[in-house]
Amino acid sequence: MVRKTVYILGDLNDDLLLPRNKLSQITRNNKLAQLITSSTRITSTTATLIEVIITNKPELALNADVIPSAIADHDLVATTVNINKPKRSSVFKAVRDLHNYSSDTLCSLLTQQSHILDNILKTDDINNLTACAPMVTKEIRRPPAPWIDDSMCQAMRARNDAQALLKRDPLNETLRNQYKSLKKHVKSLINNKKNSTTEVDFKTVKGTLLQPGM
Repeated sequence: MVRKTVYILGDLNDDLLLPRNKLSQITRNNKLAQLITSSTRITSTTATLIEVIITNKPELALNADVIPSAIADHDLVATTVNINKPKRSSVFKAVRDLHNYSSDTLCSLLTQQSHILDNILKTDDINNLTACAPMVTKEIRRPPAPWIDDSMCQAMRARNDAQALLKRDPLNETLRNQYKSLKKHVKSLINNKKNSTTEVDFKTVKGTLLQPGM
């Protein structure tokens, strides 16, 4: 729970204005902070603080307010949170640069150095391949997308192929309809996969938070 930002909101029916109350003790014991400091329910004879906003990251709260309500005897509580999207750690991948690769050049180099082939079972020397397709390190800029699986990649390839055909023949209505149908199918797959992935992640986090001792 310490690693994730947690907010607990609601009417907990324990007056935090009292010098000693169990909720404040529980909050302190779990290294949490309660942001609301003024009364949230005021009657002709009492003033109590029972609506709370509890968090483990009070430093992210820019403010915390009690907003008077004209339709109930409980006021609203609100906070403004400074949420900065965390910067994704750079991910680098080593790949071969095939931009200038030529199989003819590779065969020519192997022919010129045919003695290497005599020891092909004893060495992993790939200098000739490196000369034709050198290793380069590239940064992967797209964020991770765990919902993209093999079936979705296949659907995306079909969509891209249909788009390429349409670009060659932009007036072909059959190709246009085919591309639109595949594009819609991919979009539907992405939405469904995203929702199911998010649901699984939520249930996993919820189960972790509900474990004893958390």
